[in-house]
Amino acid sequence: MNISPATARDLFLRRIEQSVVAAFVLMLLLCGSALLYGLQERRDRIASATEQAATLARALDEHVRRSFGAIDVILELVAADAARPDALLRDGEALHQTLERKRGLLPQARWLAVFGPDLELVADSGGDEDLRRALPLRIALRSQRDGGNSLLRVGQPIGGPDRPVIPVTRRIVAADGSFLGVAVAVLDSEHFERFYRELQLPAGSSLVLARADGTLLLRHPHYAAMPPGLDLSAVSPVFKLQRPLRGQTTLRATSVLDGVERLLTYREIEQPALLVGIGQDLEPLLAPWRQRVLTLAGGVVGVAAALTLLLWIALTQIRRSGDAERRHRETLEHKVRERTAELEHANEELRAFTYSASHDLRGPLNGIHGVMQLLRAKHGQVLPASALEILGHAELSVANMVRLTEDLLTLSGIGRRALEPQLVDLSALAHEIAAELVAADPEHHVEFEVEAGLQVVGDAGLLRIALQNLLANAWKYSSRAEQPRVQVHAELLDGERAIVVRDNGAGFDAAHAHRLFQPFQRLHSSREFPGTGVGLATVARIVRRHGGRVWADGSPGAGAAFRFTLPEPQCVP
Repeated sequence: MNISPATARDLFLRRIEQSVVAAFVLMLLLCGSALLYGLQERRDRIASATEQAATLARALDEHVRRSFGAIDVILELVAADAARPDALLRDGEALHQTLERKRGLLPQARWLAVFGPDLELVADSGGDEDLRRALPLRIALRSQRDGGNSLLRVGQPIGGPDRPVIPVTRRIVAADGSFLGVAVAVLDSEHFERFYRELQLPAGSSLVLARADGTLLLRHPHYAAMPPGLDLSAVSPVFKLQRPLRGQTTLRATSVLDGVERLLTYREIEQPALLVGIGQDLEPLLAPWRQRVLTLAGGVVGVAAALTLLLWIALTQIRRSGDAERRHRETLEHKVRERTAELEHANEELRAFTYSASHDLRGPLNGIHGVMQLLRAKHGQVLPASALEILGHAELSVANMVRLTEDLLTLSGIGRRALEPQLVDLSALAHEIAAELVAADPEHHVEFEVEAGLQVVGDAGLLRIALQNLLANAWKYSSRAEQPRVQVHAELLDGERAIVVRDNGAGFDAAHAHRLFQPFQRLHSSREFPGTGVGLATVARIVRRHGGRVWADGSPGAGAAFRFTLPEPQCVP
């Protein structure tokens, strides 16, 4: 069908307008995608930094507990010796030798001493005359004398930020409760500094050890505006939270001392009353993210500029075509066909360019994920050992994340999987899983006792996952028992049959049993018993999908028992 030149021109203009709209929609989509990617990566970096800080905080918590626990044991022995009726009347040289020997058992202690009821020095381990007269030590002695209990107390730090010492005191009381004196240990900060250096903190990170009242004891690395003894309760937001802290606490705040915004992770130690913290400067943490966002934004702006230029050229051509049409009416049809062909070609080039630009933007995004592998492949021979070690740590972290991701995928997939109920022989299933555990770790000898005839109704695949997690858990936590034993049997509780998986391993505090079935909630450190903290959460979800319930009880060092209920065999549909 023939159409008039005017109609053809109007149709062409509508197509160009549609192309303009499509081009701007594409630009908006590209900008929106870049923004979403940047925001997601920023959240991922902060989440990764928070997880890393949590790991460091747990390590710092464990180190502080061990260090002060050893001090508490020695001071308790010193206090017990000094509390004997003739202890303060003994020869001072003998007491000095006793303290000197005990000092040799504590690498973290710089000085040990015993003070009498009037806070006079009775004997010490020698070597630090200035400490006897230090004002913070005298304050700590008076505080311990005037206190109402014999618990370990941590005093004000002594000395400057280069190598401060921390006085730790314990009351000496007679059998009738009367005050006899104070046993003192002075901790050397170098003991903690060595541990901090071994942690190899990322750039912009710092560690803090403080008393629960806010007194700063140590900071690594040293910072002039935060000397030992500083009152952190006036500058750190953690002291505005309800105490004691419940587990680990992470805050984001700007320091009033230097104006730096940090990610702060804290853990509280109840006895002695201490607080450990990890600070991470957000500027170096987010600097790589900002660089990538700027690069991506530059690419998007470049594409937008190119599209705008092409559109401007196309619109200019349209105007010129219209002017030529008005000037040369006699050749209108020829000019329209000519210009239409040119503009259709330009439009096709514009579409091709738009597709190519959007396709090529994927390359830089995918390249980000291969940086670590590319660095090792191309520069592994010339990188120093420390850099390769850092790469190794990163690769190990990736492996741990892969395992965690697999566990999380299993956990998330349980809710979407359709159940296929059938009669399941749990006894046979337990024997099969036990054989797999023995084959995987033949050096670990465990006695398995499985009650015969344990039958339930459920999805065989899901029940195997649940039982495998429970038996692997019992296998792992019984590894340090003298005669490891794992039992699988049934119990009748209030008229309801429960399947029990019991071990004689490390056990746990029953007060925290509810945390076991929550993802990432662990009652033992990952160094002591490795794992992702997802297995028991998977068990709980499988049991709940079957309409049952699961719970656990145990005690430290006396093993644990995990019980769950499932439909009875007569309920098979």
